[in-house]
Amino acid sequence: MAVTGCILAFEKELKHAINPEKYFVKTVKKEKLPFSVLKTKAEQALPDSLKVSRVEISSDPTRSYAFRSLKMNDQALTYWGTYIYYYRVYVDPYTGKILEVENAKNDFFEIVMDLHRRLLLGEKIGKTITGYSTLTLMIMLVSGLVIWFPRKMNKKALKEMFFIKTSAKWKRVNYDMHNVLGFYTVIPLLLIVYAALIWNFEGFDKWMKNTLNGKAKTDQKAKSTIPSEGSSKPGNILDIVGNRVEKSLADKKSALSLFRKRMKEPIMLKLPMAINNTRMNSLILTSIQVRF
Repeated sequence: MAVTGCILAFEKELKHAINPEKYFVKTVKKEKLPFSVLKTKAEQALPDSLKVSRVEISSDPTRSYAFRSLKMNDQALTYWGTYIYYYRVYVDPYTGKILEVENAKNDFFEIVMDLHRRLLLGEKIGKTITGYSTLTLMIMLVSGLVIWFPRKMNKKALKEMFFIKTSAKWKRVNYDMHNVLGFYTVIPLLLIVYAALIWNFEGFDKWMKNTLNGKAKTDQKAKSTIPSEGSSKPGNILDIVGNRVEKSLADKKSALSLFRKRMKEPIMLKLPMAINNTRMNSLILTSIQVRF
């Protein structure tokens, strides 16, 4: 899990360096094609008349649009059974040209991601193993921190807590390396474990939200201010949403739009928030539901 996590930390940089032709457009023009046109072109490029379920739009004008079509089987016992199909379609937003149709099921980084999260053993078995392994690590970290704290606090004990006695024999140096270096790594490891537990255990996630937020209102949905007149057609709706997304990206890194499966469902937009002028693009998202 540690090795795969290190690989995934540089996923975007490696992808852009290896295959820049599908992530970046050759020419940036003044106007982009209507959102509905781009979605239609992406769906026409998909096999078996599949529909796209979401699109990622970058604030970088040189980036392509990445449409995704995905269907999963959470009951499957292997990675290859989990994804019934998974395609990404990269589209030039200025010309509508299909830059690449990628079978993401065979993508190296997608396999690494599943190995990291599920050990390639599916949602039911793999996620359970990684989840409880992480829980075990947290127990070891907390218990180790308790053992690390000396029973009697004095100057000598304080020094042994934070410094390795390099002049001692090998056994003592080995003990100090475990004791001292273990303390310095326990805080970042606890933060990593905390994030992993939230992803693996829904109950823990809800408990932490309730504990940290108290009675504060969370997950509020912003109301749509888009007029309903002239927007009854699906194409008009998508174009209006697309224009609003483009305008909202001025101070953000990217936006994620989840397409509705039925007409009565809302279109979900996820936009990174800026807090205290510091962009928290990968951590905090605000969801906006647009109904027509």
